[in-house]
Amino acid sequence: LLNAKYKPPIIISEKNNIILFPTISPYSNKCIWINYKKINNIKISNNKLIIFFNNNKKLVINSSIYIIKNQISKSINLELILRSKLL
Repeated sequence: LLNAKYKPPIIISEKNNIILFPTISPYSNKCIWINYKKINNIKISNNKLIIFFNNNKKLVINSSIYIIKNQISKSINLELILRSKLL
């Protein structure tokens, strides 16, 4: 749907509108899948990216804020495509 060739987000549930994106290559055993709708905030501290979630949990990863924002953008675009197909 997106034509994203590198680290595309995936649809887990169309009915519940659950879309996850990978933090790194999905082929890596270090890959973490994140639901962008559960992200509350993103910060950088000591060259680490900290993702704060709605449930007051946080995740510290080695990634740039640009990469994660790009992954969030891909997820939002996929959601918009999905919604337009369901109408």
